Amino acid sequence: MVMFGGICVFIKLTQSFISTEPSDPPANVLQNGSSTTELTFYWDPPPCESQNGVIKNYSYQLLQCNKTITEGTTESQLVVLVDLIPFTEYSFMVAASTSEGSGPVSDAIIVRTGEDVPGPPGTVTLTNRTETSMTIEWDKPVNLQEFIINYQLQYRPIQKSYDQQFDALEFGPKVEIANSGAHIVYQLTDLEPSTVYEIQLNAKTSAGEGEVVSITRRTNLFTGLVPPFTPSTTHGTETGTAVLILPALNQQYASGYYIRIKSELGHEKIKRNVDGVGNYDDNPGHYITAEVQKSENEQSFTIGDGKEYGIYYNAPLSKDQEYQVSLELAVKLKSEHISRI
Repeated sequence: MVMFGGICVFIKLTQSFISTEPSDPPANVLQNGSSTTELTFYWDPPPCESQNGVIKNYSYQLLQCNKTITEGTTESQLVVLVDLIPFTEYSFMVAASTSEGSGPVSDAIIVRTGEDVPGPPGTVTLTNRTETSMTIEWDKPVNLQEFIINYQLQYRPIQKSYDQQFDALEFGPKVEIANSGAHIVYQLTDLEPSTVYEIQLNAKTSAGEGEVVSITRRTNLFTGLVPPFTPSTTHGTETGTAVLILPALNQQYASGYYIRIKSELGHEKIKRNVDGVGNYDDNPGHYITAEVQKSENEQSFTIGDGKEYGIYYNAPLSKDQEYQVSLELAVKLKSEHISRI
């Protein structure tokens, strides 16, 4: 066997040539080209003097943590391995074969798949809510292979129950939070009371930003509201109505008034709703008759007009029946949820 132009050529001699398995492994085993889930390997045949026959094929093996992940045979001097785990270390070996068997395997080369963007943070919760702060906690992404550079958080107010004209604001600048371990705790401060915030959180690797988790939560209700006027007494009329003058409401964190009605039947068992008082249907002797939005000006309200205000029925009053009327400050709330975008 001789080499011409880098190719091993067998020349027929008068003495018979005995083929055996190669005595050396393939040469120049290299990895060239990879992605997050794919690796490409190529190599040269063993040196001519150690091929000991015609190379029929190559057998290869890919291992992770000394465990075979995939193996196979190819006649080519290149193989592309797919469906691998991102940012994971693998070792690759290859051996040449003649018709008489397989030769020694090459030294293992150690390679790593490319880094991918991370998944969403795991188990995101909000705790320790106050009027002006809340604590957000989360775990590292599930099945994490990549190295987290940091976490990115941004938030904005989206609803103020006490401000009917409020429109959701744009997100503020992202806050970069250091990757301090498997469980991260971060406190949001300088928030507004009685305000619903949307919070977005994601992890970041060198490959980019991962999937965002969106959380909607409200700060605690403002506790400094000044109670409205003391209860007054009214009587039912021929029309079953009575006019109530509602004072101007300028307290920032109140959304309006609840109008509470109590008659001689008020001792009956009730279903709890606002401070222990429910709808007229729950207890005709003691009920919330209306929820009225706040106004900076004095306004009048007709008790007993038979209409619905919010979820409350403004039931007609009985003629000559004495009723106690009182006002409570309302703070309307919206539901809270967690979602992925």
